[in-house]
Amino acid sequence: MKIKQGFTLRTICKENIICATGLENINFNKMITLNRTAAEVFQFVKDKEFNAALIAAFLKGQYKEVDMDLLMSDSEKLVASWKDAGIIDD
Repeated sequence: MKIKQGFTLRTICKENIICATGLENINFNKMITLNRTAAEVFQFVKDKEFNAALIAAFLKGQYKEVDMDLLMSDSEKLVASWKDAGIIDD
């Protein structure tokens, strides 16, 4: 899967917000706020093919003390929420 073209991460009033740009996203009317970790993940995957396992591996590099099963579960939830929001393609 991949982040759809036209979605970018911006910092607005100290909040990490995914914004839709371009005509292909003209009907996107959601505001998606990300915490610091989710914003780092977004930046990591924004121009590449990814899956929950790649995200979990990225997070393991930053949070070595966290159990890989928990990281995988959290990564799967993040991917599901981004799918529900319509910002990624399978």
